[in-house]
Amino acid sequence: MNFVILCPICATKYTNRQDSCSNCGSSKGAIFVHPSLVKVVTLLIKLGVGVVDTGIKHCTTHQNKISIYLSGSVPEYLFTDLPSVWRIKDSNKLYCSDIDRIKVIKELEEWAMDKDPDGFKALLRLSGYDIGQ
Repeated sequence: MNFVILCPICATKYTNRQDSCSNCGSSKGAIFVHPSLVKVVTLLIKLGVGVVDTGIKHCTTHQNKISIYLSGSVPEYLFTDLPSVWRIKDSNKLYCSDIDRIKVIKELEEWAMDKDPDGFKALLRLSGYDIGQ
C-alpha cells in the first residue's frame, strides 16, 4: 500500500520524506494517509482539525473499519451531525465500520464540505482546541 504523505498544517502533498513543507514551511511531522482518505483528511485540515494518522482495515465480517486519528481532544459537540455510520471516540478518533467503504468516505467528505472553514475554526478556537495554525 502506497500511502500519501501530507503536511499536517496545510495538507500539501509531499513528494518525498521532507524536513519541512514546501508550501507553508511547517516542520511538524508528516501524516501518512491511506489513499482513499486523502480528500477527507485535506478537508478536515482545512477546517482546522489536526489529523495524525489514518487507517482502513478489512475484517473477516466483510466490513471495512475506517479510522481517522485526530490531534488533541476535539470538541465532540461540533461532530454531532456526522453521517449516520460515523462516530467520534475519546474525542480524538473518527471511525466507522461499513461494507461500502467508498460510500461512507464520500458521506464524510460531503459532511466536511458543508462546513464553513472560518466558522468551524472559530468554534474550535472558542472551545480551546489548538488548531495549530
